[in-house]
Amino acid sequence: MEPVKVVIFIAFFGFFLIIVRALFSNQRTDPRNIIPPQPWPDEPEENDKEPVLTGYDMPFPIAVPPRVLREDGTYNRPEITNYFFGKIDLARGPEDSRAFCDEFTIQFEIPETSQKWFAQYTVATPAGLEKLVNSQKSGAVMMEHTVIIVPRWDLAAVLQVIVDAMMESWALPDSGEMENFIDDPSQIPSGG
Repeated sequence: MEPVKVVIFIAFFGFFLIIVRALFSNQRTDPRNIIPPQPWPDEPEENDKEPVLTGYDMPFPIAVPPRVLREDGTYNRPEITNYFFGKIDLARGPEDSRAFCDEFTIQFEIPETSQKWFAQYTVATPAGLEKLVNSQKSGAVMMEHTVIIVPRWDLAAVLQVIVDAMMESWALPDSGEMENFIDDPSQIPSGG
């Protein structure tokens, strides 16, 4: 008797599918009544997203001394080819211009040899450093990079400090040695 019940069940189920398909096959949805898919409330629409800008995409905000060929055949400075923050958008700046802390990476190049390298800095305000320290379980922070402290968001001031230090270091006799810099972008720790 069990096989008979299975056959009856399958026949009944098939008959049910045929009836349902017949009932709903004549209904056509008017395309004007279809609501397009909507993004979730917390998701910005694609048009609202702007591409993340790097220094390469923007005019350089400060005047840089010209490159000058020295008597020994080297130049007085490398070119700055790009710069960016780990988390902060260069165009908009941080959410709080008086309390931020982020990693800043700048790329240099010697055009004559196509040698490129990256230098990293930690850029912060005093209030941003305080927030960072307070967020740590130990209540202490060890910085891996040179720290640049500014009173508020000022990209030009950050770049000016770096350019001044670069010009000073390249004035030294062994300025071609870049042993403290990262030469491979894959070695740059992610900004999070």
